[in-house]
Amino acid sequence: MKCNFAEEHILQNNFAIGGVLGHQGLVVHIMDGTLIGTDSWFHNPHSQASSHFGVGKNGRLIQWVDTDNKAWTEVSGNPYWVSVECEGVGGDSLTVEQIATIGKLYEWLESQYHFGFANTASVTGKGLGHHSMGGSQWGGHYFCPGEKVIAQKPAILAKALLIRHGVTA
Repeated sequence: MKCNFAEEHILQNNFAIGGVLGHQGLVVHIMDGTLIGTDSWFHNPHSQASSHFGVGKNGRLIQWVDTDNKAWTEVSGNPYWVSVECEGVGGDSLTVEQIATIGKLYEWLESQYHFGFANTASVTGKGLGHHSMGGSQWGGHYFCPGEKVIAQKPAILAKALLIRHGVTA
């Protein structure tokens, strides 16, 4: 699916059409760079990398891959998880704007795929995950998105639940 509140920067390469075996939730990543730089990298046919979404520090949301297609971001997790790259570098915290946007994205995804409002650190779980939970089977990114971002996952879920219950402020 395409998210109606995301800017479409749909890729022509670096993803697989179809191949999704289920939607277990949303996985948070850190870009180790900027939204514009990551957008450029994902559009490079030689990068062999992609994510479904990216969110800038200012809350800007870009969609690169339809959620019914496989992005190339979590290796063995690709058929099961939707991914969001967050502008920043390892060790950063998410901005208030990023938390709000990811919360809105999470609520929208949950309304489409019904994976619940849970904070998970298990590749077999459902809900809001993070890249490092996949270990070597997810590419060995043991520090992505970083401890500070992982600690902010409950705030993302809280925002998503507020949106679900009609509270938008």
